[in-house]
Amino acid sequence: MAGNLSSPIANWTLLDFDYGADCNRAALFWTSYYNRVWSPWSSLENFPFAQFVDFVRHAAPDPFLNVSRGVIVDWIDGLNFTIEDESGELWSRARGLDTCDAEVCYTLDWEGNPDLAGIGVLFSYIVEVVLATVFILVLGSQYLTHLYRGQTYTTRRRSPIWAAFQTSLGLFWDTSFLFNLAVTVAALVAVRETYSFYINDFARLASALTWSVIALTWPLYRPTCHHRRARSLGLFVASALCATLMWLVYGWGAAKAKAPGTTFEWLCYQRQDGSTDKRTTGSTLGTIVVHLSGSMAVLYIAVWLGSRAVEVYYRYIRRHFVEPASYPQPASNGSSRPALSRRWRWTVGILVVGWMVAAFTLMYLSIVTFMFKRDLTALVAGPSFQENYWGFGQVMSLAVWFPTGMDFLLVVRGNLRALKYRLPRGVDVDILDERKEARDRERHGVTVSVEDFQDKDYAEEDRPPDDRRHV
Repeated sequence: MAGNLSSPIANWTLLDFDYGADCNRAALFWTSYYNRVWSPWSSLENFPFAQFVDFVRHAAPDPFLNVSRGVIVDWIDGLNFTIEDESGELWSRARGLDTCDAEVCYTLDWEGNPDLAGIGVLFSYIVEVVLATVFILVLGSQYLTHLYRGQTYTTRRRSPIWAAFQTSLGLFWDTSFLFNLAVTVAALVAVRETYSFYINDFARLASALTWSVIALTWPLYRPTCHHRRARSLGLFVASALCATLMWLVYGWGAAKAKAPGTTFEWLCYQRQDGSTDKRTTGSTLGTIVVHLSGSMAVLYIAVWLGSRAVEVYYRYIRRHFVEPASYPQPASNGSSRPALSRRWRWTVGILVVGWMVAAFTLMYLSIVTFMFKRDLTALVAGPSFQENYWGFGQVMSLAVWFPTGMDFLLVVRGNLRALKYRLPRGVDVDILDERKEARDRERHGVTVSVEDFQDKDYAEEDRPPDDRRHV
């Protein structure tokens, strides 16, 4: 209420204004108001009197039109209210203010954060999800088929399709892991240095998305390099680091939930989800996604440790000390690993399939939420939103998947050559050509070109054993 004023405006409050009378003036006033005085300890010393006087003369009742600027300023000084307590109430209860949402949000000139949720970053996430889906559809079907047949990993990798996609999957998993580490570190720095609700939400979604891709392809990933134990240990340590960083992103965001964000976030971004509480981030779905991803990260570490413990028990302790006589014999396909019983095959299969289904669901839930919140923010921010413009960083984010794409094309080319020349399954074309040419030189004493024998249909049983060797 106002003080002891003889003016007819003495009994009016800020809740009595018609904020929809002139949206442009309302936008100028509210943006100045929140930019200059938004603080729990703010005072009327920073109040934008010039914008307010121009605003109230068009939005206030008739008595305000006939009073001078000094009377309006005295009326503001006489108001008994705190900016912290009533600013949210004014925004939610003012008459006609909803009709000015677009003008107010556009006036704030929100640019976003292109490095965190720009168009190039979004495309890189889409490429990652598409590649992960292709690998899972191909390798997952092969895995289920051979699992029901009772075949081990050694038998499965003799399939040309499995071997080809397995090679590309290794490079894709390594690239995804490094991409996840880079995204998580960038999100951690962004949340730590310049916290805002927008950065917090998209940092969580980015970490959840990249982590779900790693968890999805992990059951089918097999390292193909030397020193596999050292590599596995290094991947475990790095995975634990990624999980820790992701939880730090969530922890810092939760710790700073009461810190004031930007003006755009308080007035526009949080109203997307219909949130009326100033202390909430308006990202319920994003928070659920991060909780699921964090739980999967912890479960990933536990499963990794458990699988290594079981492997050590069966391969070393039980085989050499506990039951050396009753230890299962190697599989009939020549693998050094023992044959799995039907019960164990079904148990492992159900666990692996359940894990992959959960990761697959989390991956698509993350990317859909990411795209939805990004498009909704762009719609609210208006023309000032800079995340739909390409830049150097946006192009570089897409270049991350170039090695995986090139490797995949080379694998497809090798398979097409194998089909064209009707070669045995799994045979490397270049090695076969070199050995055949050298053999012809020894046999005939002349040089035979590769084209002379590639068109011939050699039966597999007529080939020397070296040509049928699987690589």
